[in-house]
Order: sequence, then structure tokens, then C-alpha cells
Amino acid sequence: ELTKVLHFINKKQREIDSRIAYENRNRTRVELDEILLDLNELSRYTRLNCLALEPFGADIQQLDTQRFDPALVRIGRLLGSPKKIKSTFWVNPDQLTELRANLLFYLPPSDPESISCTYFDTSSLDHYKACLQQIDAKPVKEPQAGLEPILQVKHKRVIFGADVILDTQLEFTRLDTQEKMVFPYALLSIHDLPVWLMELVQQSKWICEVPRFSKYIQGASYFWKSPLTPWWLDYATLFERTKEVGYLNYQLLYRTDRHTQCHVPLPTYIPSSPMTSLISSTIVPDSASLETVVGVAGEEKPQPPKKKPGVIEPKVFLANERTFIHWLHFSSTLLNVAVTLLNFGDGVNRTVGIVFFAIAFIFATYSFGFFRWRVYRILNKPHLRFDDMFGPVFLCVLLTGSLVLNFVLRFNTPTQSNTYLGVNSTDNSL
Repeated sequence: ELTKVLHFINKKQREIDSRIAYENRNRTRVELDEILLDLNELSRYTRLNCLALEPFGADIQQLDTQRFDPALVRIGRLLGSPKKIKSTFWVNPDQLTELRANLLFYLPPSDPESISCTYFDTSSLDHYKACLQQIDAKPVKEPQAGLEPILQVKHKRVIFGADVILDTQLEFTRLDTQEKMVFPYALLSIHDLPVWLMELVQQSKWICEVPRFSKYIQGASYFWKSPLTPWWLDYATLFERTKEVGYLNYQLLYRTDRHTQCHVPLPTYIPSSPMTSLISSTIVPDSASLETVVGVAGEEKPQPPKKKPGVIEPKVFLANERTFIHWLHFSSTLLNVAVTLLNFGDGVNRTVGIVFFAIAFIFATYSFGFFRWRVYRILNKPHLRFDDMFGPVFLCVLLTGSLVLNFVLRFNTPTQSNTYLGVNSTDNSL
């Protein structure tokens, strides 16, 4: 019976030691309390068996409860110095102003500073693999024997209060080939998540938590394409952009390009495997999700799907025809005036009639040419402007000039009375 009891106690003690070693890296208060309760129960179990086996003359020295004292001391140290868990969030760069406004409302900011960090590793990326496989492993940032600099990360940093760190404009550089990659999101790192910030994270779709995110792992997985990749590269359901688009912005987008989607360029990754998809660089204002892909440089990018040509409404062509008809109507009016001056006027009227005839011809020719030009724009470039900014001004100047010419000539030459357009042209003899 003593052998069975010792075997059970040793087994449970090894389990508790293993749990303590794990919590030494995480230090969550709830789990430490459970370990302490289990250790207390195991100590009571050992004490009861010691009392039960003592009358039978068994060797009960191995059932001494002092064997649990080292574990109890380790738990006490962990409870006395709880470790702050670091939370990392990806932030949409379009919403940085809103995030800064919320942070400034509660925390004072520091001066922005530029950070440059170099990571060291072996040629076979041993430390990279260790960081992925071991929770307590950390990237190497100091020169060591057998290690060489392989990756450099540059970014801008602002610290709010004491625990909130905002990193923006992250740029990864592979040092041997000088290949660069710009990370498309900002990083928000928090050691102690306050209630107001927790509410902001839960209510916002443009900020997403990425547990155990590492800049070194992100850059190494992108440049070296190791078969062992971090979990967030396959994180398909990432945060969404806000769907709210103001009416004015919508109208501007609609008038600028009615038949194409609004593409906002972000640094994109080229796909190489299902485990290397990140987030897309195409943002549609009314769309919900972002999809990006990670891959090697030099590979051919996938061709975007061909867009179906937009259907042009008939009212667009009818409006163009109405504009052309209005110009022809004005040209015909000028032509009637010119013909009247040529047929029934004196020398001055004939001169002005010739000028009006030329202007009417210019009006008609210009309106027909612009009508055909608008038809071409509607069929081939519907996203460009259809209005005429300079033609009407030029034609108005011509018409005004002809009227001024008529006034000057008539002022210098009196009107003849023997013409149809003259005065006192009736025959007095009758």
C-alpha cells in the first residue's frame, strides 16, 4: 500500500511542478490559485496516509509533507510578482487619428521617436524556429558568437502614459539582399488593458488583437519562407474597415469614377502558400473584409479579374443630343441675321453680315465636333468630364466682338435711306 501511495504522490507532484514551470512564463492569477489548491489537497492526502500507515510500522519518512515546500515557495513568488501580459493589436492606418484622439483623452503622449532594431540569427534560422516552438524564447537583438545580422526593423514610436506603445510606419529590411517590405498596419502594444480601451477594442472593427505577435517572426517569415510559419499569417477573418461613407465622399467617388471601384494601395504580399495569406490591399468602401497575401519577391502577381463594362443609360446620349440641338438653334438664328444683313443692308450691314455668317458657321462646326467628341468620351472614357469649359467663352467673345464691330462701323458711317434696313425708305411721291 505504501508503494501505491508513493507512486500516486510522486505522479501528482510532477504534474504540479510541470504546471508551475508553465505558469512561470504566463503567470495568470486564476491558474496559480488552482495550483495552490491542488498542492494543498495533495499535502492533506499525504498527511492522512502518513497517519494511517504509521500504526503498521511502515517507513513513513517518505511521506513527509516538507517535500512540497519548494513548490509552495515557487508559487508564492509567482503570486507576489505577477507578470504583466503584453497585448498586441493591429490597427488600420486610416483610423490612426481616431485612435490617437482616444489615447490623448486619457494618457499623455511622449515625443515621437524613430526606432531601428537589428535582429541576429543563424543561417538556418534556429532562433526563429525556437521563437515559434517555445513560448519563453525571445529574438536576439545583441551580437553573439555564431550569429549574424539578418533583419532590420524601422518604425516611429509614441508612448502614451507608461504602458501603451504605438508603432507606425513599420519597414522590414533583409540585410543580405536589402529587400524591403512595408507592414500595412500600425502596432498598438499594451501591458495592462484599461476598461475604456477594452471597450474601444470591442466596439471597433479597425483594431484587431494578435496574441504573441513578433516583429522578428513577421519579417523572417516573409523574407525566408520557412515551412514553419506563425499562426497569424493564416488569420483569414481579420478586422474590417468601417463601412460608413459620407454623402459628399460618396458623390465625389461616384462622379470621379462611376464604373470602377475605389482602390487604395497598401503594401501587398505575393501569394506562395495557403499559410501565408495576410490581408488584401484592395479596399472597397462598401465592402466588409480585407484580404492580403504574403509571398516571395519576383513571383508573378495574379491578374485581377476582368470587370464587366458598365451599362450606359440612354439619357446620357439624349442629353448630349439636346445640347447639340441647342447649339444648332443658336447658329441658325445667327445665320438668319447674317442672311438678312447681306441681302437687304448697305455696305456696313453686309460687312457685319459676313462676320455673323462666319460666326454662325463656327458655332455649327464647333457644336458638331464637340457632339462627336462627347459620344467618344461616353463610350470609351465615361469616368472623365463631359462639360466644355472654354468653347462657350470663346464663342461669346466672338459674338461680342461682332456686335462691337457693328456699332463702330455704324457710328462712322450714317445709315442710308434707300435700303430695306434704312430709315425713311418709303417713296414720298406716292
